[in-house]
Amino acid sequence: MSDHKSSDSKNSLGYQDVMRSIDDFFHQTYRRFQSPPLFAQSISIRTSDSTDAYTIHAELPGVDKQLIRLEALPHALAIRVLSNESSEQLVEKERLVSIPFVYSDKDIKASYQNGLLSITITRHRQNINID
Repeated sequence: MSDHKSSDSKNSLGYQDVMRSIDDFFHQTYRRFQSPPLFAQSISIRTSDSTDAYTIHAELPGVDKQLIRLEALPHALAIRVLSNESSEQLVEKERLVSIPFVYSDKDIKASYQNGLLSITITRHRQNINID
């Protein structure tokens, strides 16, 4: 009977080791995952459209100006913000804003003050004479 107890204690210790290693594996794997983009906190924006310009205001409180990137895309503008939310990785938030007209890089003016990024895209409209 003593042999039966000693083998049960050895088996339970082995089981605990296996369970501990599985738990460690999932804990380490979970820490490496970033939150999926679907559930990531987005960059809050407000837009306004006038005859002369399209204006975008993005709320970025506490963000260093050096960590903000703007990229002109066909019919859209990408606003990217880099941040060190964790010590292990650099996190990037991105917001694509559709622009309702064709524009070039020269048409964009941006400023950042007190956590508010203001982007103005000048609209160049031309009247076309019909013969």
